[in-house]
Amino acid sequence: MPARNWGGRGWTFWQWTATGSVAGIVGDVDRDRFNGSTLQRGRIASFTVAPPLGGAITGPRISCGGAAAECSRLANPDATITLTATPGPGATLLRWTGTCAASGTSPTCDVTMLGSRSASAVFGYPVEVERPGTGDGIVTSVPSRVDCGTTCAAAFPVGSTVTLTATPDAASAFTGWDGSCAGTDPVCSFTVSAPWHGTATFPSIVSVEQDGAGTRFRWGRAVQAVALGGSYRWERRAGATTSFAFSGGSVSVFTVRGPAMGRGRISIDGSPVATLDGYAPTPRSVRHRFTELGPGSHTLTLEVLGTRRNAATGTRVTVDALRWGGTTKTDPTPSASTWAPVANGAAGGGTYAISEVRDAIASLTFQGTGVSVRVRRGPAMGRASVWVDGSLVKVVDLYRSSSPFALVRLAAGLVDGSHTVRVQVLGTHRAASAGNGVAIDRWIVS
Repeated sequence: MPARNWGGRGWTFWQWTATGSVAGIVGDVDRDRFNGSTLQRGRIASFTVAPPLGGAITGPRISCGGAAAECSRLANPDATITLTATPGPGATLLRWTGTCAASGTSPTCDVTMLGSRSASAVFGYPVEVERPGTGDGIVTSVPSRVDCGTTCAAAFPVGSTVTLTATPDAASAFTGWDGSCAGTDPVCSFTVSAPWHGTATFPSIVSVEQDGAGTRFRWGRAVQAVALGGSYRWERRAGATTSFAFSGGSVSVFTVRGPAMGRGRISIDGSPVATLDGYAPTPRSVRHRFTELGPGSHTLTLEVLGTRRNAATGTRVTVDALRWGGTTKTDPTPSASTWAPVANGAAGGGTYAISEVRDAIASLTFQGTGVSVRVRRGPAMGRASVWVDGSLVKVVDLYRSSSPFALVRLAAGLVDGSHTVRVQVLGTHRAASAGNGVAIDRWIVS
């Protein structure tokens, strides 16, 4: 039959049945028909289902997904095909697509056949996050369906990539994932292929300034034959101090003089009593005696001034030995010491402490399961050893071409209880560095 105004291509009609009937007509009537202005009702309809991941789609002469591959068929125009989406074990139906998109999450979809039709379904597996620990933080996802604290579980399409990011709050730390994301990297990515369950642990933390409760410093040591005990303690930067408790009316402090020695100040019970000039052309031990102090307990403090006479090659201030009560104590244990303070607006509390003297020590005694330290890196920084409860755990290199602050994890996963961490200056550095500095800003305890 000619097709007017349709490019001369003509129409093709398929015979529906040869045994129809029409009221008022005796005998069989062919029921070929064309009704309307569209040619779609004049050809056999086709239906294609895209094989879904994580489930199957079934219907009359359709069984598509998994091992089944009957995913297309023909149909009469205007026929209705009902599809059913069946998730695999542990999966859920997230949505229909194509011709069935309007059915949303309904398990069935009715398709009226006309022309070419196509559909599929998106199945998903649940992703669940737990947040154990004494602290708090959030876990967010890309795509953005998980926002835990508030929403800690969501379904994601099978085969999609999910990226989770753990962010502790200001009073907490993130110490790691378990399962397939095991590790301490706060960013975790995986492909959804089954139900996923993970934990992001947020222990509470305590921020301790470099001179806060539980902290201790000690000056470095140098071997020197003229020293009474064969070595002396020393620092060179202005503001570093070391103090010793003693009792009785008199005390002697022994220092080592030499070509690299500078000036220091001695105070007793907070009052300055002497300014020392440690320079000498050749090394030798010198005694400084202070009397008429009165009975009872006293504290002697030695402070580095950071200055020197012109002939000196350095600003070292030394402590060799102390004598009181008739006993000389070589390498005496200080009641308190400090490294040199350096003012910096980006540092916690406005200052950080620094030393580059071999065997200088910064330590913290804390209660918890882990500890980190905020340090100043830079082009003149060197190496330090890290000791936890008396055992060497690592060596850190603090060199950087720029001078950022950075958080360095020292220990994690300890038994909850009392521990002591010690950072000890090694007095060495990589070839690119201009110095051996180790700078402590604050401690972070979890």
